[in-house]
Amino acid sequence: MGIENDAEANIKPNSNKATIYQPKQQLQTCLVIRDGVPQEINACGLVVGDIIKIQTGKRIPSDARVLQCTQLKLETSSITGEAEPIDYTSDPVPETINIFESKNVAFNGSLCVDGEGIGVVIRTGVETVIGQIATLTTGQPNKKSRLEMQIKMFVKFLIFMALTIGTIVFVIGGFVHKWENVPMLLATSYAVCAVGMVPEVIARRLASKHVYLKRLDIVEALGSANIIATDKTGTLTKNVMTVTDLWYHDEVITNLSLGEKTNVTRSIENYESPLSDLLLAMTICNKAQVINNNEETVISMQTLPKLDSKEHQTITT
Repeated sequence: MGIENDAEANIKPNSNKATIYQPKQQLQTCLVIRDGVPQEINACGLVVGDIIKIQTGKRIPSDARVLQCTQLKLETSSITGEAEPIDYTSDPVPETINIFESKNVAFNGSLCVDGEGIGVVIRTGVETVIGQIATLTTGQPNKKSRLEMQIKMFVKFLIFMALTIGTIVFVIGGFVHKWENVPMLLATSYAVCAVGMVPEVIARRLASKHVYLKRLDIVEALGSANIIATDKTGTLTKNVMTVTDLWYHDEVITNLSLGEKTNVTRSIENYESPLSDLLLAMTICNKAQVINNNEETVISMQTLPKLDSKEHQTITT
């Protein structure tokens, strides 16, 4: 009984190791410009002076001074506690302003919710603001609450009683049966313990198949699942949404994601509505980049509208 109680007490933390291990392997990556060429590297490889690109939906990999930006908005709740996104700028600010109130310094861990920009790394690792906060919090001793201490004492008492009663029952049973079939008696005891280890084994086997679950009770429903619905094409595998089919004017264009290229030979005004409106919206909202394969590479921002979204003309559909 004592072994069984101890095993069941460790099921949840051990089974969660597979889930915790996955995010540790997925290191944060960032887009850095080195030798005039954008490169995607791990954030831990950044050094002071690197030029990084700030993109919508990405977190800032280090403290950086914003050099150039377009409608840049950052969510800095992990640093300042403000839930609302803050507008950032590349303009200089007076030295008297607190660094936390500065609008041209992006902090590590901040989330870019709109716009994009270019910044130079000024602090990395534990030298960043979030790194210093983490150092202060982790350096404090982990004090247990009174309830945790009482629960720990109660569990120890249960384990002691289980071991005592189990030993007494085992000895009495041995004398009653004249110590016959002892291996069978031990096997029966360990079989009960093995049942409690099943959830942990399931989590490890799923992890070996690259399946990670936060709640093990979800596994029970997998056996009766007939259809598993996933997100759009490429969202889970490449983190990129891909257009695969296009239907327009009673004509279906398929296999767009298999490498086929559609050349636009006419201007937007030559297309009929609503296709012209759709193309105009796609042109304004796209973030296409021109990649120069020659030796000379021009560093430029992605295609973004010059005006604020509120100032754009309304597109009727």
